[in-house]
Amino acid sequence: MAEIEKLKQFSEKAVHRAEMAERAKEAVEDQLRIWREQKQRRRVALASFRNEPVQKERNPARLDKTASMYEALPLGKVLNMKV
Repeated sequence: MAEIEKLKQFSEKAVHRAEMAERAKEAVEDQLRIWREQKQRRRVALASFRNEPVQKERNPARLDKTASMYEALPLGKVLNMKV
């Protein structure tokens, strides 16, 4: 019985760590999005200052493909799955 409680606590800690990692990942992705938006605004401002047309990102399709490649179930959900 004690071993079952021990395994239960271990799994709860693992789920908690997975949830924390998921939140940290979201925070990093949000910060990257903010930096990209700031870069784009600076590019637009500089182009308007120079009276030049604004160029789009060189390969935005590549970014979408990379983002979709990493979209998966959060680890917390995977750990809670029943087999």
